[in-house]
Amino acid sequence: WTRRILEQQRKEFFDTRTNNRREVWNALQVVAESMRAGDLVQAQALLDAADLTVPNGRLARGAKGKERQLEGVYDDRGKLYDIPYWIVADPADIIEGGDEKDVEHTEDDEDADSGSRREEKGKGRAEDIGEEVRVTARLNTAKDVTVTVGSRQSISNLRRKIEQQNGIKLKLLIHLGKILENGDSLESAGWKSGQILNAFVDDNALMEHYTA
Repeated sequence: WTRRILEQQRKEFFDTRTNNRREVWNALQVVAESMRAGDLVQAQALLDAADLTVPNGRLARGAKGKERQLEGVYDDRGKLYDIPYWIVADPADIIEGGDEKDVEHTEDDEDADSGSRREEKGKGRAEDIGEEVRVTARLNTAKDVTVTVGSRQSISNLRRKIEQQNGIKLKLLIHLGKILENGDSLESAGWKSGQILNAFVDDNALMEHYTA
């Protein structure tokens, strides 16, 4: 493994997860990044926010052995999220630097667009968007962004507005320590005017935006 290939494969691992819940995989991606950066406090805070448990204290599961049955992450429904060790730590044989050829791949935006498709199906009948409100999200890049949405519109709609207006891609939106799922709304989540959401930005998308 070279550094570049490792980072690419880490990203592709999370992009291609189709089992269980997408918002949990997004949370685990940020948890893994926090662990690799040595920020265990933030990693634990995200696990708590997503109602995730690590029974044996090991986020990643080994390749074999009896302990494998006790390792890994479980959501509040008892579903296992199987994460290989190289997601949370660098392999011992990693090669830093070196020349590599670009590996082309297509990013799957199916989940990001799923909320949009659901809303498209609803077109043709009046949509109850609720009260129009201004919402501020505090990015983990230390920037506050504000958008206007309907209080009953889906969180996926809120995410798209933040992304489109700021040229970024979000991984997570959190309200009072709880992850907001795409099918939620501000109203159903109990959001009140003046409350600030916490938002985690996809670092790869952010880098592409500023280097374009």
